[in-house]
Amino acid sequence: MTWQQTPEFVPLMVSAALCAGLGVFAWAHRRVPAAVGFVVLMASCAWWSFFYGLYRAATTLEAKLFLAQATQAGAIVVPLAWMIFTLQYTRHERWLTPGRIALVSAIPLLTLAMALTNPLHFQFWARFTLVPRRGYIQIDSLPAWGFWLHVGYSWALLSACVALLSVRALRSVRIYRAQAVAICVAALVPWVGNVLHVGRVVRFPANPMPFLFTLAGLVFFWAIFRLRLLDVMPVARETLVEELPDGVLVLDDGDRLLDLNPAARTLLGVDGDGWLGRPARELAPPLLELLDQARAEPRVRGRLELEGCAVDARVTRIHDERGAPAGRLVVLRDLSEREGALSLQRAYLDQLFEASPEAIALLDAGDHVLDVNGEFTRLFGYTAKEAVGRPINDLIVPPDLRAGGDEMTAQVMAGQRVGMETVRARRDGTPLDVYVTGSPVFVDGKQVAIWGIYRDISRRKAGERVRAELLEREREARAAAEAAGRRAAFLADVGTLLSASFDYGSSYRELARLAVPELADYCLIDVVEPDGGTRRVAVAHHDPAREATLIHDAVNPPDGDMDRRPVLRVVRTGEPLLVPEFTPEMQERLSHDERHRESFNRNGLRSFIIVPLTARGHTRGAITLSMSDSGRRYGPADLAVAQDMARRAALAIDNARLYREAQEAVRARDSVLGVVSHDLRNPLTAVFLNADAILHDGTLDLPPWVRDGVRMIVRSAEAMEHLIRDLLDVARIESGKLRIAAQPHDPGRLVLDAAELFTPLAEERGIHLVAVPPDRAPLVRADRERALQVFSNLVGNALKFTPSDGVITLGAALDGGAVRFWVRDTGAGIPETDFPRLFDTFWQGHARRDGAGLGLPIARGIVEAHGGRVWVESEVGVGTTFHFTLG
Repeated sequence: MTWQQTPEFVPLMVSAALCAGLGVFAWAHRRVPAAVGFVVLMASCAWWSFFYGLYRAATTLEAKLFLAQATQAGAIVVPLAWMIFTLQYTRHERWLTPGRIALVSAIPLLTLAMALTNPLHFQFWARFTLVPRRGYIQIDSLPAWGFWLHVGYSWALLSACVALLSVRALRSVRIYRAQAVAICVAALVPWVGNVLHVGRVVRFPANPMPFLFTLAGLVFFWAIFRLRLLDVMPVARETLVEELPDGVLVLDDGDRLLDLNPAARTLLGVDGDGWLGRPARELAPPLLELLDQARAEPRVRGRLELEGCAVDARVTRIHDERGAPAGRLVVLRDLSEREGALSLQRAYLDQLFEASPEAIALLDAGDHVLDVNGEFTRLFGYTAKEAVGRPINDLIVPPDLRAGGDEMTAQVMAGQRVGMETVRARRDGTPLDVYVTGSPVFVDGKQVAIWGIYRDISRRKAGERVRAELLEREREARAAAEAAGRRAAFLADVGTLLSASFDYGSSYRELARLAVPELADYCLIDVVEPDGGTRRVAVAHHDPAREATLIHDAVNPPDGDMDRRPVLRVVRTGEPLLVPEFTPEMQERLSHDERHRESFNRNGLRSFIIVPLTARGHTRGAITLSMSDSGRRYGPADLAVAQDMARRAALAIDNARLYREAQEAVRARDSVLGVVSHDLRNPLTAVFLNADAILHDGTLDLPPWVRDGVRMIVRSAEAMEHLIRDLLDVARIESGKLRIAAQPHDPGRLVLDAAELFTPLAEERGIHLVAVPPDRAPLVRADRERALQVFSNLVGNALKFTPSDGVITLGAALDGGAVRFWVRDTGAGIPETDFPRLFDTFWQGHARRDGAGLGLPIARGIVEAHGGRVWVESEVGVGTTFHFTLG
């Protein structure tokens, strides 16, 4: 490899050496703030200058490319190092996390990789060739986008650093502002130079950045020695010493004066620096004794008379970094003014002692009273004369709290400051809530007495007790409310569960399960037998494994002794029984046999309640709720809940019983109707056939009265068949088995067909029957035969109660989105009091005595089977209108 001597080589090597030297110096002072960042900055500047100098001196393309890449590594690291140093100096070290450093280093690493691999892609230098220029072998390079990415990113970092340093300079106080301005200048110079060089505003013979960063380092190096840039504390300490009101003298190991502050000059009466270097004993002879003592002890303190004034002098030994003695530090404090102020201060303290709003007692080392203030007298009733000399714990500590008072005294005597809330006694013996503070009193480092300070907190404690009582009441009320809520929810569950089943046999079992464990540890349910005795039908225990220990088949005979059989007493009298405490004597009296006694022992009965199951005036059984393992005892509130549960359960169980009886009645009715429909229709068929044969037999010459009798037989048979058909329809409707074959029909046609059926009968009775079909109405889905049956029942009722010359109107109209049909008459009308029962099966009003009372219920059943509804409007003396819809 050949080299050439360029003008920049020597300055660049000098720059590299300067940067390296500055870095070594900073590393030796790395404990100083921002020193580590400065070391990195100087190391990268030294690298840059060194390799850039070699790059300028190299003559081959391969050497220049390698050294250009090495130079670029330093150029890329310098802005990052400058950023790290700036953040450390401006006290933003918290930003220097590994993640953030990695993020900020991403672009520099990318550009460095591009520079190192440039021959593969030429995206950092688009052109990199050797050319002779000004008598030297130089490089003709053309920056590519990677180079400009590096430049732009470096400018951004340098701009941010300058901004941070400028803010620091503006916000600094006077003694730090020179430091911040110096570092701002050091940061601004290379940034401005780089802009001028890269922007070709100024044509430099070589890249000036290594020199500019070296210059910045020199500025910073000057700030280190001149302005103590990296060591803020010496500046602050020097200012503090200069402003101290106490005199400060610095002596070397031979007691020669090295420095003294203005206050010391004033105390010693000296001007100028003529005394520097001379023995301190010549300047202040009274110091001789203290200085001699300081040779044996690290710290010495004494009182001196200097220039006619009293001085408190302190001598402290100074050591160097290796721990060897390096000199003495003497601090002189003028006591002349302070001693004059002591009497005034003592007067202030005396007044403060007496005027204190808190009771204060001064105690000696033996806990005896030395003095008390006026508030102590007011609070406890003892005057100073009465209290002095007596132990404080004998004076105001109640006997039951004496141990705590002695312990507190011992802690304070051991040098601790103790405070606590407690109770103390007045002179008349009444208790007083106080906050006691015990504090030791020291004089020259020795404990000589105790302060006992007592603050009256009786009002606050009384308020706290009232609040505690209120909170306790609130807690009890909340607990009661929660218990009531749980019980209400339990009773609601009882009603819901029992109403969901009509099998009262299973209802007893579910009731027993519900009661455990909400109301009992175990539950027994007995029912009344027809002979008046009782039989157990359900048991439940909170422990399923112990349910077998309960007596499942217990029976109380009707002639049993009610005193020995409490369940029998409850079902006979209908009165509940509450036993809060089940005693051994009661157990012996109530045990029927050995099996019963063993059941009591196994389950550990402690308390029980027996409540009757009474509904509609009849007692159906009894519930026994028992407490054992839980240890709870029953009381009146539990009895009230048990009675409420029993009432609900009894009503639900009685409803289930009535429902079963109703179901059995319905089955019996359906059986009878089946017999009627089958066994009666056969004879009626024979009646119809034979009557028809008689009436239409031409060979018979029957008298008129005979023919009239036969016709009467036919009408009676038709009425009987109609009644049978109605009864069957009612049974189908009530059982939900009425079948509807719905098809689309014209509403007007249905009205006309119904009118046509009843016109002859209406004319026979002298009643006008009018049909009013709708003009336009949609088709309705209906079973035609059933719809005509509705019209038949309604028109039949109208014919019964409409007088001759009356009017019956059948019609239909579009009402909203549905078709409404109606049958209107001009009869006597229906009282409004009859409306609620008008559609009940077999019901007839006071004016309705003919018929079976099935027409209107059947009409309603048919309409509702279509998904429609039927209703009535009537006015007595005017007429009645029945309305209905079909779907």
